[in-house]
Amino acid sequence: MRPANRSLYSAIGWLLAAIVIAIVGRRLAADLVQLRAQPLPNAPTWGLVALSGAVFLCGHAVLVHTWRSMLQCWDARLPFWSAARVWSVSNLARYLPGKIWNIGAMGAMSRELGVSPVAASGSAILSTLVNVLAGLVVALVSGRALLERSAPGQSAVAVLIVGVAARGLVAAPFLLPRLAPVVGRLAGRPMGTTLPP
Repeated sequence: MRPANRSLYSAIGWLLAAIVIAIVGRRLAADLVQLRAQPLPNAPTWGLVALSGAVFLCGHAVLVHTWRSMLQCWDARLPFWSAARVWSVSNLARYLPGKIWNIGAMGAMSRELGVSPVAASGSAILSTLVNVLAGLVVALVSGRALLERSAPGQSAVAVLIVGVAARGLVAAPFLLPRLAPVVGRLAGRPMGTTLPP
């Protein structure tokens, strides 16, 4: 990449970062006003607060590792901390109006690390699909009793949906690598189909 292009990308990155910080700051200020209006316990249980933070970090690490595993289907590899930086920073762009900027930011940041933007964005979309399928299964299994109370006789439909979603989730590791050649043909560049070990 030529120095002029690198400077332009860097300037655009700093501009986007400033916009995201301004939007997130404004939203946090509004949320803080609402929080102050709510009654809070005088002595929060800091152990539970720390535990919730640890659970969040573990969940975030799982998302990053899932994305790295998907990247390997395209023969692209990133060290964990580099992938965590790309994933975390690009996900801040979801606070920008339009809701699609995080995919573009992920592609741009990945290109700087030598990873194809198509592979980075495609693997992020596919891993999101797996997450949605898993969430659907969990939500339908845990909400079946509530569904039966609110709409009697409809639990059979929920069981059917859970069965289809569960099969889709189980089949995802086998189907997703086979989608790589299709995406490669659409993108006009070959992509690997090897599953990560």
